[in-house]
Amino acid sequence: MSFNLRAARIIRQNGAPGDILHLHSMNETSFLLTRAGIQVGLHPVLLMTLLDSDDPGSFSGPLRQFKLRSFHDAEALISISSALTDSCLVAGIEQDQIHQIPCGVDTARFTPIPSSQKQSLIKRLGLDLTRRHIIFVGSALHRKGIDILIASFIELANQLQGVDLLIVGPHDFSDHTRHDSGRQNLIAELKADLAEAGINDRVHWIGQVDNVHEYMAASDVFCFPTRREGFGIVIAEALSSGLPCVVARIEGVTTDLLPSDQVGLLIQGYNPSDYAQALLRLLQDPSLFVTLSQHARRFALSNFDMENIADQFAALYTKLAENHRA
Repeated sequence: MSFNLRAARIIRQNGAPGDILHLHSMNETSFLLTRAGIQVGLHPVLLMTLLDSDDPGSFSGPLRQFKLRSFHDAEALISISSALTDSCLVAGIEQDQIHQIPCGVDTARFTPIPSSQKQSLIKRLGLDLTRRHIIFVGSALHRKGIDILIASFIELANQLQGVDLLIVGPHDFSDHTRHDSGRQNLIAELKADLAEAGINDRVHWIGQVDNVHEYMAASDVFCFPTRREGFGIVIAEALSSGLPCVVARIEGVTTDLLPSDQVGLLIQGYNPSDYAQALLRLLQDPSLFVTLSQHARRFALSNFDMENIADQFAALYTKLAENHRA
């Protein structure tokens, strides 16, 4: 509330008629910003980021009407997935107010590399040249399916040698001023499970890094058993990197990213054995591996290239500005 009040004051003081007011995600008091923008002649644009968090379907309780006001105030709503679009339509928002634009990926940065370069990269990252690597990218949270990932890798490791798991993203949740103790407890439990299985040396907790694209390029398969997303940018990055993907099926979200089994493998539910068997299949079937890798890269180039996404935003903003001039 205090942040939105301050931001509304800045909008009134500095906004000029015809300016675009872009809100990236919203909450129950975001209407203060859209109202302030309208008062000085701005074009409010809202972008939703996470299903069941900042979309109309996630709002309930006595403040629901205040939360929805910002949606109805907006001249344009940007949805990054079909599920978010559907949430808006169910809430009674007009179709022509909604613009579905997926997240963009730097396809030149997240790109497959030749085998010779990959060997050098694996060595430079301190990984084992003799092993294949499954990669997970994201915070090691229950929402992201870290518990499913570890359980499935334990099962896979019992069936297949020569495979390691890379966990790239924050996993140290010891600062309880920032993180609930449950996060740290979950990581401790999962590491204990790995130790009991005798494979803790095959799981590499990389942490948060600035060179995610290099870890993607050095890996062989991407696994992401996430429970909730708005889009799943790391999936798009993995596709762009040419990685065969094993991902949890979330209707209207991951189904947008992996529309067929020629692009990647979607797993229904959260049974670790299902993920383990899908990973095993990929790692043991060279033909399937190559097919998914090639189709993944092509799909990413066609749908998520950053320049194409930027053009879609530019077209939307231009349309709004022209409406003002008219």
